[in-house]
Amino acid sequence: MSLLFGFSGRIDRTRFWLAVTVATAIYCAVAVLSIVYYSYAARLGADALLVTGLLFAIAGWFVPMAAAMSRRLHELDCSGAWTLLLIFFVVLAAAILGAIPGQPGPNRFGPDPLVPP
Repeated sequence: MSLLFGFSGRIDRTRFWLAVTVATAIYCAVAVLSIVYYSYAARLGADALLVTGLLFAIAGWFVPMAAAMSRRLHELDCSGAWTLLLIFFVVLAAAILGAIPGQPGPNRFGPDPLVPP
């Protein structure tokens, strides 16, 4: 459990990737179970269950990832607080990429996805 939830100490690269793999597997399992359960519960009118389940999946992935990143930063003789900055930049980059409109018309990577074929 300290591999996934411990924020103190150091971990090597092998244990870091093990923690990333386990955290991602837990995330995928909870997300799939949420979707399967939602498809059953949707017939009963429980629309908020999917969102709740996915929020638990994200939290179940975020905490172990932050712990692994923090401990890996300790191995590199850096403060674990840098984890917050790294996560902030990832979220900021995702927000920017999600907000900027694409190039209108076709480009070298293919046709405009907003124009019907």
